[in-house]
Amino acid sequence: MKNKLLFCFNSIKQSIVNKPFVFILMFLVIITTTICTSIPIRLEVRGIRDDYESGYSISGKIVPNDFLDNRMLIGDYVFNNRSKLKHKNFDVQGDFTVHNYDCDIKINGKENVLDTISVDFVFTANDVITEENILNKQAVVVVGDNLAKEYNIKVGDIVNLYGNDLKVQRIVSSTIFIVPYNLPINKWYKTSYTPDYDTKPVERECGLYIRGLKHFNLGKLKSVIRQSKVKIAPKFTAVNSASLLLIGLLFMCAISTMSIMNYWLKCNSQKYSTFKTLGCSPLLLAGAMIIETFIIAIISIGIGVLIDYIISLIMQTKIVFPGYEWLYYLILIGGQIVSVAIVSLIAIIKRAKALPADSKFNR
Repeated sequence: MKNKLLFCFNSIKQSIVNKPFVFILMFLVIITTTICTSIPIRLEVRGIRDDYESGYSISGKIVPNDFLDNRMLIGDYVFNNRSKLKHKNFDVQGDFTVHNYDCDIKINGKENVLDTISVDFVFTANDVITEENILNKQAVVVVGDNLAKEYNIKVGDIVNLYGNDLKVQRIVSSTIFIVPYNLPINKWYKTSYTPDYDTKPVERECGLYIRGLKHFNLGKLKSVIRQSKVKIAPKFTAVNSASLLLIGLLFMCAISTMSIMNYWLKCNSQKYSTFKTLGCSPLLLAGAMIIETFIIAIISIGIGVLIDYIISLIMQTKIVFPGYEWLYYLILIGGQIVSVAIVSLIAIIKRAKALPADSKFNR
């Protein structure tokens, strides 16, 4: 073991002495890539922190007929499991948003035809719908102030919505009606409309939005949502955009690292061929190349991280994220090491397996 270690360190020494310029160039390339990738990594970690601390959300669309058939399935599951699903900092809140057209609605016994209405069917208690309203299936409604002004609606008035006489519980700053999700639907209104530029009716889908969820163990909830025929919308957050930027930068860094790594190995081909001729096994030769490469990479990354740390001290108010420093440095260091490993190992093993006669120095 001692002889093998001495062999590896002597190999590094010869590489530095033989090609100091290439050695310095490798250092500079890896240091530069480490510093350059720090910016998207900071954005990614900040996005992860913001997403994790603000809770998870799910949104989607469902056609009206499926909403009528399955709204209770989702609503009951969310309401009954709200304590298990909640994020540590928030309560679960969720609702279906329904859009209806040409609606005959009675307000204090007077018939009114509304061209369009939007109604939120709320799963859990919020600022305007209480848990008691939902649990006891109370016939209540919250009315937006625009509607209240237009139709002279006041707290305590009766609004007949979906065939139910509902008592106005509150007037809020909004343009919609808000009801408990388990309100019976005894009368249904149109969900299609005809755009001005067309003669063919278009059906308006219902929207689902659930927020304040924890980030883990949501498989059952998503299964219930999919079972209810809701099309879950893909999430594209700051984390996704930062990840794409990071992958792009790592790819470009990998290409530059690969180029300088191949040049490094080519410059040391005579040394490696000599070792091979003298009986050095492919495994030991590959080990020496790997150790050389990783020592250079680790020292370079370390210098890059130190420079980045100094930058972070200078710009502390803009880029600090307490509690997530470990994740930032894990991605910064780990990403660089993995990148260097991928681009170098294949070339190293291929070079180590080559016969001495394959080298131009031994032809």
